Amino acid sequence: MRYGYYDTPRRRTLSELAVMLDVSPAAASTMAHRAEERIVKEFVQRANGSLPSE
Repeated sequence: MRYGYYDTPRRRTLSELAVMLDVSPAAASTMAHRAEERIVKEFVQRANGSLPSE
């Protein structure tokens, strides 16, 4: 991805990502968790043959 947080191996830590986004590490963690949740839910819904509810 653009900032390297999701690269394997990671090119950026969560703390580095927070600095780049000008947010606290806690806010960066929350944002990443919410994004991951949306992606996983949509993936599961599509795998089950249904569309996302949102």
